[in-house]
Amino acid sequence: MHPLTYPGLLTALLSSLHLAAAHSIPFEPHKPTPNLVAGTWSVVTANITTNGTTAPAFGDHPTGILIFAPTFYFSELITVDTATLPRFASNNRADGTAAENAAVVAGTIGQIGNYTVASDGTFESDLIIASTFPNWIGLDRNMTALNETLEEGGRFMREMLHDAGTTTRVEILWERVGGWE
Repeated sequence: MHPLTYPGLLTALLSSLHLAAAHSIPFEPHKPTPNLVAGTWSVVTANITTNGTTAPAFGDHPTGILIFAPTFYFSELITVDTATLPRFASNNRADGTAAENAAVVAGTIGQIGNYTVASDGTFESDLIIASTFPNWIGLDRNMTALNETLEEGGRFMREMLHDAGTTTRVEILWERVGGWE
């Protein structure tokens, strides 16, 4: 019997669903109207404050994008000015030198996950499903750890990140891409 006949197709489909369920993190977003954070955002500034001293978190010219999909998924990538990231001599990301790898790890952060909004449509929490910083995987950040505040009628969003157990604070200013209402 051909593997894609009905019994084979059903077995493949059930196996795929079982595999997907085994690798997903349970998440139940509520979907109030409106969702004021949905959209694409570009980083303007990113600063880190530790022990009262503030400095640029990703250099003077960070590059980054944050996407809050209307389906309650998000994706975020921030990097130092791309001109300052070293090119790998091997031209193969799996064969970087220790110095090349360290520069990339120190100069970038990326994560994806789910998010929720409050009944008034403002940001409420997120759940990180994958991250370039493995310690954040599975982290459920509420307004105590992560605060996203809309400014100037939704043109800007100020992100305040407070790492639990530290005095470190990160503040990122995002600008909505493509206009705002």
